Amino acid sequence: MYPNYYESALRRRAKNVGLLLEQGYQRYMHTGWGYVTDERGERIKGYQLFDRDTGRYVSGSYDEIRSHCLTTLGEVWGMIRCVAEDKGIVWY
Repeated sequence: MYPNYYESALRRRAKNVGLLLEQGYQRYMHTGWGYVTDERGERIKGYQLFDRDTGRYVSGSYDEIRSHCLTTLGEVWGMIRCVAEDKGIVWY
């Protein structure tokens, strides 16, 4: 179970781990495919993490088909926690 976090708190935690939290709309990764939409045609909001140390996006926050794959703050929290543990940073 993920704790409840505000986006601003997750941005601070991501920064402390060397990540940048980006918010945007899910977009297909292929030219001309456009935005991912729900059944009503609304664009789906999502998040992805950029690792400032490696200069790359964190795998899992995007996939081969779309960007901004993390759709809940709970998913963001879990991804930041995994990266922190991988880097040996104490997660509290």
